[in-house]
Amino acid sequence: MRITRKMLQSRVDRLNIVLNRPKTAYTLKENVGGKVYLPNDGHFKLDTNSPGDGWTRYALAMMLESGGETNVSPTCTAQEMWTYLRGVFDVLDSEYTHNFDKR
Repeated sequence: MRITRKMLQSRVDRLNIVLNRPKTAYTLKENVGGKVYLPNDGHFKLDTNSPGDGWTRYALAMMLESGGETNVSPTCTAQEMWTYLRGVFDVLDSEYTHNFDKR
């Protein structure tokens, strides 16, 4: 099966819902001086990198309060990231926890 960026993004979006994390990386706030984007601490995002060799690499990253991000997973191909996220949901769905990810 061919794994697409849209499929991976859908899994990461589901992870944010399951773990009760913010749905977006930034929130737009309007101040007197104009509009400001504030980071949502704890939001998981799919970080992509295409170095030009024909392969796109993915990493699961988490937003920090300072506006930066930190990688939670190693850098992977699409298939490897799909497997990594499947493992995350397997842990969340284990018999010792609740069933979060019903297909």
